Amino acid sequence: MDPVMSARVLVDAPRFTVRVNPRATCTTTELHALEAHEIDVHVARAEAGSRQPLAIFAHGLPGSLPTEEGLALHAEAEVVGLPSGALARLESMAAMALRAQDMGLTELVREAAPRVGAATALGMALRVKRGLSNMEQPGAYTKDRVYWLGVLRVADYLRRGGARDLLAVGKVGIQHPVGDWVERGWVSPPG
Repeated sequence: MDPVMSARVLVDAPRFTVRVNPRATCTTTELHALEAHEIDVHVARAEAGSRQPLAIFAHGLPGSLPTEEGLALHAEAEVVGLPSGALARLESMAAMALRAQDMGLTELVREAAPRVGAATALGMALRVKRGLSNMEQPGAYTKDRVYWLGVLRVADYLRRGGARDLLAVGKVGIQHPVGDWVERGWVSPPG
């Protein structure tokens, strides 16, 4: 239990720990989505990676995060579906995170308000500015951009016939030549 974190659940792969916010609440549908996202993807890939000869497969190869989060969102969609407008909202959050790198909170809200309304713009801006010591300075928490890029890249990978099971060897990205590594015996095949 971790009362300090803002997320409901967080997988800390290097420590083999699942952290849960004791104040978090969720519906049954959200619980199933969290299970698919956090356990079926994050924990499963960390566990599979821990069985590989190099610890980096459990912790995450460079550039693996978009694949990780893209797979997690696809898992949610398969289990409970994504809420109406979820992808459009994610795209808007990704765009706002990019803009926030060059502007402060007030300017960001003013720019977005005509498109999405003042209250929505403020909520989105606060999300991309979270964790910053001064929200009026340029900068952003860009995880929403990682989710957006990940869900697009994983969808494209799967659409082109990419082998989903190869992504189960650990925390790898779709850009990594996992098939070659399996053939060479550098990583154990999935399963």
